[in-house]
Amino acid sequence: MSYVISRAANSTDYVLYDESNAKRDLDIIKAKVTIKGGADVIDKHLMTHQGIVTEVKDSDLEWLEKNTHFQEHVKNGTLIVVKRKKTPDAEEYARDLKRDKSSQLTPEDYKNRNAELCNGSLAHGALPQHVSRVA
Repeated sequence: MSYVISRAANSTDYVLYDESNAKRDLDIIKAKVTIKGGADVIDKHLMTHQGIVTEVKDSDLEWLEKNTHFQEHVKNGTLIVVKRKKTPDAEEYARDLKRDKSSQLTPEDYKNRNAELCNGSLAHGALPQHVSRVA
């Protein structure tokens, strides 16, 4: 059994289409895997998880690793594939993954922001990269 650990805030569906109907322009789904999201999002128990584990069958992982979107997410550091017999500890693996841009801010983010403001990178009227001036 294999597991995919996600650092994405939202779940993502990866789809394998039936190639035999390509001539007729029919998109018929042959298989679908949903990788769970929810990392860095507060749940109903007020817990914030660093990474979310999804169990994936080996047969699904075979075509999933050929999927261009899945490859891109692994390359970008949002997903990691773990091949184990036991469920891996998501927190352990999530440290190596990048945070999703839509994840919630943490106290550490505010500390970093205050350091930027005080140390000059944002001191003298400069704006952070994600903020633009409106004329």
